[in-house]
Amino acid sequence: EWDYTDCQCQESGMNATDCLRTSKLSGCGSENVAVMHGDEYGPTFSVENLLTRQDQEILHENETNYWLASSDKTAMFILNLGYKQTFDQIRLINTHNSGLRNRATKEFRVFVSQKGTEPWTMVIYSGSLEDSRQQEDPLPLQTFNLSEKATAQFIKFELKSWWGLGGGLQYFDIQRDSHSCKCSKEVNITKDNNQAKWDRDILLYYGLENFHQNHRQYADSRDDKQINGDRLNSDGDPDIPFSDCEDPHNNDNSSGEILPIVPCGSIANSLFNDTVKLFFKRDNSEEWKPVSLLNTGIAMAFDKKRFNNPVEDDQLKTELEGKIAKPRDWTKHLWELDEDQPSNNGLENEDLIVWMRVAPLANFRKLWRRVDHEDKSHAELRDGLLTSYLYKLEIEYNYDVSSFKGRKKVIIARDNEFGAKNKAMGWIAISAAIFFFSFGFLFSALRRLDQ
Repeated sequence: EWDYTDCQCQESGMNATDCLRTSKLSGCGSENVAVMHGDEYGPTFSVENLLTRQDQEILHENETNYWLASSDKTAMFILNLGYKQTFDQIRLINTHNSGLRNRATKEFRVFVSQKGTEPWTMVIYSGSLEDSRQQEDPLPLQTFNLSEKATAQFIKFELKSWWGLGGGLQYFDIQRDSHSCKCSKEVNITKDNNQAKWDRDILLYYGLENFHQNHRQYADSRDDKQINGDRLNSDGDPDIPFSDCEDPHNNDNSSGEILPIVPCGSIANSLFNDTVKLFFKRDNSEEWKPVSLLNTGIAMAFDKKRFNNPVEDDQLKTELEGKIAKPRDWTKHLWELDEDQPSNNGLENEDLIVWMRVAPLANFRKLWRRVDHEDKSHAELRDGLLTSYLYKLEIEYNYDVSSFKGRKKVIIARDNEFGAKNKAMGWIAISAAIFFFSFGFLFSALRRLDQ
């Protein structure tokens, strides 16, 4: 069992919770960016202002939140990204010099470097921005593709031409991977175990603490007719849910059309989306080898019968794209939950089905993955996990538990005819036995008194 709530990201060295909170706006690692050099109109319009993204430009006597270059001059700045990163896009917001509306960047170039000095590699040869002087706040966030994917720690921006009196920017950063935080830990399965191996049918669970899935309003926030594939309109397309789900249960698409959120409700919207990988090696002289994990066979057969796609499994994207919206906190569309296995995609995805079965207690665990003992790439694990081997868990950290002051963990367990080891169920069974025995004894005593 490993509580990884406060683990450190492998690349940035940050606390994973802090990294995730930052990535919601700018991407993990953006707080590590520092200015190495910059040409400025004056200290008030410093390059440091570019590191913070805001909706409205501020211009007071001694306070601004954007960068300006000197009037009618080319300019440049260099940023240290904090550590070597791989990216293929940059993001920026132009300026219009707040209410004065007399400055904006027109043409620019971008370079990257490993050391912040020569040689610099040009990755955007001729970027061009529209005249933003008459645009209203908030000015649009714009994304530019690099000529090729770059791996670098330093990035240089060159202002080549401008609109009005000079150039500048309100915000600048690389396009970061919002799921870039990965934590890992070597696990010792020999602790409290003198066996040569853990017998096969090894299971991986995720555990959450202080998450009240049993709250009535949360547990009721679902549309059983929708997840069964039956909530359809007269044209046979997914229809807007009724009052089964909490608002919002619909969303606008780019054309302004109202689309039903599928699956709707609070349970589906809060779907657990961390990912896990397991590695092994015989000894320290070897490289880590991946263990094949199965994401099917983890849901109860009874539950699987209640989840059905409204169209054929292999036609999800073709038939549903543009007709449904994804839950507001999802990063994937419904048809992207398992694109490699059509029978485990969409509403029939077993990770979704497992999550939708609400837990009765605030601290719970749910089946996450099964070790594929039949995979020939690691035939040595066919009969189980050998305790003489070394093992490592790697977590992609996506799920934020800070909002409810929760904890999360990963558990490796062995399955048997009585199910996997579960202390909570044991205590529940013991408590129930004591309860029934006590009342049985009480009623027996009362009956004797009556006689």
